[in-house]
Amino acid sequence: TVVQGTHLAMLNNAYEVLKKIPGVTFDKDNNAVVNGVNVATIFLNKQRINDPKQLHDIPANSIKSIMVIANPDTEYSGDYQAVIIIESVKAPQTGYQIYDQLQLSYNKHMGVYNYLSVNVARNKLTLNGALSYNYTNTDYKIEEFYETFSSAAPNAPKILETREYYQIYRYLKTREVTTKVAAEYQFSNNHKIAVRYEYYTR
Repeated sequence: TVVQGTHLAMLNNAYEVLKKIPGVTFDKDNNAVVNGVNVATIFLNKQRINDPKQLHDIPANSIKSIMVIANPDTEYSGDYQAVIIIESVKAPQTGYQIYDQLQLSYNKHMGVYNYLSVNVARNKLTLNGALSYNYTNTDYKIEEFYETFSSAAPNAPKILETREYYQIYRYLKTREVTTKVAAEYQFSNNHKIAVRYEYYTR
């Protein structure tokens, strides 16, 4: 599953991203479970994550992709029931990245989805901004049946007395806008500080 440059990158952390991956759930101890059966061993790049709480410390926008392996082969030592590999984004030391994804749909009415992300890096400082716009304009139909039965005796066959049928049409229009601005400063190999602001409206 590709995360970088998609709506998944706008989530808060790796834990929230994994909850959106098909086939991945979490048990009561917050262990990742694949296909509802196998507890997964999680790797960040090539380093094993031993504590599930570490997933909350991995920003979603730092993830490039996630691979779920339901039946690990001999490449992974140990008796792993399942494996999840989180690959992080290799951010440039300096420069900028711009990503834009536009989707148009039509079903009687036009629908528009656009995701724009801008990433600027300079030495130890990284700035990121993202804007997501989703507009839907659709019709939908509701069909309802109402029937009334009666019976002369408790064990006698029921007799249909009335039947009513309704068709209701609804028109639905939604507009969602999500924005995010983040700044991160890496002041040592093992320490960084990050500030993020998010706004959502519908």
